[in-house]
This record gives sequence, structure tokens and C-alpha cells, in this order.
Amino acid sequence: MVKMLLRKSAPRVVAASALLLFGLATAAMADIGPYDPHGLLANGGDATPITTTTPITFSVAGGGIFVFNNDTGAPLSEVDVDVVVSDLLAIDGFTVQGTIVVPAGSSQAASFSAGFVPNSNCTGFGTSTTTFCEEMKFALIPGPIVPAGGNFVLDFDDPVNGQYQGLDAEVANGSYTGGTEDGAGQMGSWGDGAQAFVTPIPTPEPRQYAGLLAGIMALAIFARRRRNAVAQ
Repeated sequence: MVKMLLRKSAPRVVAASALLLFGLATAAMADIGPYDPHGLLANGGDATPITTTTPITFSVAGGGIFVFNNDTGAPLSEVDVDVVVSDLLAIDGFTVQGTIVVPAGSSQAASFSAGFVPNSNCTGFGTSTTTFCEEMKFALIPGPIVPAGGNFVLDFDDPVNGQYQGLDAEVANGSYTGGTEDGAGQMGSWGDGAQAFVTPIPTPEPRQYAGLLAGIMALAIFARRRRNAVAQ
């Protein structure tokens, strides 16, 4: 499950707020233990700067807490998380259930999507015969989902009886101030030492939008002239 609270770091001014929740489970028979890893994404922490796709390695117990600072110089329109999942963990079926809960009174609308690439180690199709890549995208509309300079925490540990404990509870309530924790005590269900990739997607500046629009218009004019020349 993922919860996401977004605040700007130092000073900790709330810039956008949302709770993101997602769970992964298998459609397994009752006598088979379900594949149900969890992830928790929140604000705060002693963060590592992130500007582009960054690999992370889960703990030997399939969990971990990973803290990042949005150092792209721009707000983030989206945060993508790709996880390399063993085919064996999903042998009885695999379903992603994604829900984003936006606090009452917020002008933001939540956007969550998930999909997978078979035979992949998250570097392209056909790059693995034993894993697939689970791709998750988190955004707020109109956004941003993380302000420039804001921190976010990815927590892949499992809750205990539905409740996060210790450091995980601090992440869940937005009070976590620690750094990355990927020791054996961080226990999750993503697969021992699983690999994942975190990608910040910056919000384009207005001039970038203008450049894109100008390019589209130029292509449209060229296509029109080409059609006219052919017609003549």
C-alpha cells in the first residue's frame, strides 16, 4: 500500500497534499499465500538528490525505505516507479489495485496507472526470461505532485496486521526525518534484494510548451504544403 503526503522541505510548507494508496495481490486460491507486497510514499526524510532515473535495491527481506529530494529544479508532474518482479512470485496471477485519495478541500485530482512489461528487467522487452517489470505512475491533476526542492519517501515495508509500525508509521504520518534504510530489518514482500527504478518527471516550463507548440505548427504547415504540391 502506498500513502503519499507532499510537502515542501525546509521550510516544510504544504505545497500539495494527497494520499496515494496501492496494493499488489495475486488471484491465488485460498490455500496459497497471496503475493501482496506493499509500498509507502510520503514526504520528509534526510534525502538523496534525484534528477533522473535512479536505481534502488530492496533489502534482503524484500523491503526498504528510500528518501529522495526533487533536485530537478522544477516541480514534478509525475513520479514513476518500476519494480523488477520475479515471475515465480506471480505464478498464481497478478493484479495491481491502485487508489489515490486526495484530502477533502483539495483542488487536485488524483491519477494513478499501472501496467507491466513481460520478459523484462525494466530495461526493455526481452531482457529477461525470469522476471517482468511492474510500472507505476503517480500524478496529481493539475499538479504538481512534488514541488521543486520537495522531499518524498518510498517505503516498501509491509504493515503488521494492517498497521505500519516504527519508522514505517513515521513515514505514513509524515513525521519521518531519517534517511534511507535498507538493512535486513526492513521487511517487505517484493522479493529479496529486488531491483527497482525511480524516475522523477519534471513539469515542463511554459517556454517548453511554447516550443513544442511551435514545432507542431511547423509540421502542420509543412504537411499542408506537401499535400498542396502533390495535388498540383
